[in-house]
Amino acid sequence: RELQAAFQAVHFPGGLEQSRIAELTHKARELFTSLSEPFAELEAVVPEHEYYRYNDIWRNTWQQLVFLAAFTQWLEDGTLLNVRGVEEMLHLSALRSMRIDMEDYLVGLTFLSNELSRLCRNSVIQGRYTLPRRIQQFLGDIFGGFRLMSLKNDIVRRRFDSIKYDLKQVEEVVYDLSIRGLTQDVDADAVEK
Repeated sequence: RELQAAFQAVHFPGGLEQSRIAELTHKARELFTSLSEPFAELEAVVPEHEYYRYNDIWRNTWQQLVFLAAFTQWLEDGTLLNVRGVEEMLHLSALRSMRIDMEDYLVGLTFLSNELSRLCRNSVIQGRYTLPRRIQQFLGDIFGGFRLMSLKNDIVRRRFDSIKYDLKQVEEVVYDLSIRGLTQDVDADAVEK
């Protein structure tokens, strides 16, 4: 929750400044490191071959952590973090049974698309007119990857629909910007005036 609250700062004026993003991502990586101890404690409590028996108890937490790790990576360099990258960021590789399931990873990516759609609109308010195009390209790639999968009628399939709607919203923002000829970022001081 602390990390989710911290990341809300990118949506406010000045939140997309490089120094602010570097500060937020550094804090996120510190918090991810601090989670290794509770994960080790949890693994010690769960019997060795019964991980999936209890997995649903912390499924939402995994999905949120995937989202936060992927958002951290995207803010740093604009790339997608794979499952192994999430596990490394959360320091799960040293544990014997605690792993990110593919379903939790994919649902976490749908949360990422929701947040990037919101960031797209807020970036325009901050005068960052080039960011929506980057977000559109990134979400388009994620959407294309999801379309390649044969999704059944489960949670991932339902969440996949949200990526489609998020991409549509981002495309509308990019269209509005292109119609108005707003293709260059505006100085932050000019936005405040």
